[in-house]
Formats: sequence, C-alpha cells, structure tokens
Amino acid sequence: RQIHAAGHRIANHSLTHPRFGHVDYRTICQEIRSCQHAVEDAIGVSPTLFRPPFGRITPGVLLAAKSTGLKVVNWSLDSNDWRCRDERDAERCAEEAAALARPRDIILFHDNHNWITTILDRLLPKLAAQSSRHIQ
Repeated sequence: RQIHAAGHRIANHSLTHPRFGHVDYRTICQEIRSCQHAVEDAIGVSPTLFRPPFGRITPGVLLAAKSTGLKVVNWSLDSNDWRCRDERDAERCAEEAAALARPRDIILFHDNHNWITTILDRLLPKLAAQSSRHIQ
C-alpha cells in the first residue's frame, strides 16, 4: 500500500513465487489470478504487468499472463544483489551495475536483501549522473 501510495506501479509476481518451469499451466494461472486478487484487495487496483518468478518465461507463462490480461515484463540486467555478503560485495555490486546499465534497462534488485540500502545509496547517484549525460 505504501509503495502504491508513493506513486509506483505495482506488478503481479505470483502469489507464492514458484518455479514455473516445474508446474503445470493450471497452477500458473492460479498463481497469477490469486496474486491479482490479493493486490486488488490491498490497493484497489489490478496490476497490468506480470514479472514471472526467477525471470522464467515459458510458453505457459506467456499464455497464462495473456489470458489474465497481463503484459509480461522482465529485467534486462540482474544486479546479483542476492550474492552480497558484506559491504565490500555491496559496493562491488553497485559499481558493476553502474558500469553495465544502459538507458531503459530494468535492473533486478531484491528489497528484502540485507545490503540493498548500501547498494542503492551508491548506485542511484551514479545512474542519475549517467542519465543526465544521455539526455544532453
């Protein structure tokens, strides 16, 4: 609710985060629909985007999302933030993401990771500076 109230777009990411390569089409549909209902109940708006867990896009995922009226989106750059074990790793992650990021990239991060604040504190100013250089 807080993220939605701050003006961010909320997407569907499934209800229980299963590995869709290991479940049948019916389960994929149930996961997507259940998440749709949960998000709508929470914020009063149904998502229009779906990002599959683990970035796993299969024909079944595409068909299930389409049948639910969702557009599938995915990241273009995995930050590997989940690999960070200390501040040095977090700093390296931020440097690597800044070096690899290009305009319009979608960078994967995990908000429940211990080092996400450190990574973003270092990365976001770099991306803002890069963005202003591309605009000029």
